[in-house]
Amino acid sequence: MRRLNTQIPPLKTHRLLLRPYQEEDLTDLFTFCCHPQVGPAAGWIPHENISKSKQVLVSFISQGEVWAVEEIKSKQVVGSIGLHQDKARAVGKEFVLSMGYVLSPAVWGMGYATEGARRVLRYIFSEMENPPELVSVAHYDFNDRSRRVIEKCGFKFEGVIRKAAIVPEHGLCDSWKYSMTQREWHQTVVQEGTFLKD
Repeated sequence: MRRLNTQIPPLKTHRLLLRPYQEEDLTDLFTFCCHPQVGPAAGWIPHENISKSKQVLVSFISQGEVWAVEEIKSKQVVGSIGLHQDKARAVGKEFVLSMGYVLSPAVWGMGYATEGARRVLRYIFSEMENPPELVSVAHYDFNDRSRRVIEKCGFKFEGVIRKAAIVPEHGLCDSWKYSMTQREWHQTVVQEGTFLKD
């Protein structure tokens, strides 16, 4: 039976350090999680107080599924990238992983989401001992920033689940679904060449 190593390792790009969360990251986490534009884009309510961020931080540390996105230059945590169960598929995480990410608006437009997501894909498909068959990702219909990241990473569009979720500040929204296999990732690397430069 295939087994998935759930302990995420530190990963590095030329501008970012992706690493497991630590207790010392609480203030940075709250700083972007309380922003009114961050949570709703990912489907959750902005954190109203630092106690909520502490609860989330404890779960990040205990579950070991979410990287803190640390900007190397400033040494601040400016976002998160996670690998989770794909709730749309009736298979385990050893076969399909679902990627999610959020970034602080302070670093929007700098390419960090694409840079971090590409590094995680490289880890999954070329560094994991037993890589999954598929990595999925999704965005809500209003989230064009996330859509552009997904397209830049080379994910294949699967379709739209209409009226999939009630999203804070946006109401009932469609969910756009994408995925990538290991073969497709290798084809993207050869065509683009950018993954290996991160």
